Amino acid sequence: MTTTEEKLMDEILQVYIDLSPENISWDGERPQADVIREERFLMRKLKDLFKQIGREVSDIEAYDWEWAKRK
Repeated sequence: MTTTEEKLMDEILQVYIDLSPENISWDGERPQADVIREERFLMRKLKDLFKQIGREVSDIEAYDWEWAKRK
């Protein structure tokens, strides 16, 4: 995997982390309208990252990739 692909995978993983319910809603403290707006923004970012890397990457694949890096 090239450095660019690694950077893209890191960014994809971070978007998936940001999309987790506890992160996107600030553990329920964030107004629902803000949550919806942020989710839409993150989904557009994810779609753009998929275009850059040339394929869709599932959240499971992204987390597995990170785990494999640590070994």
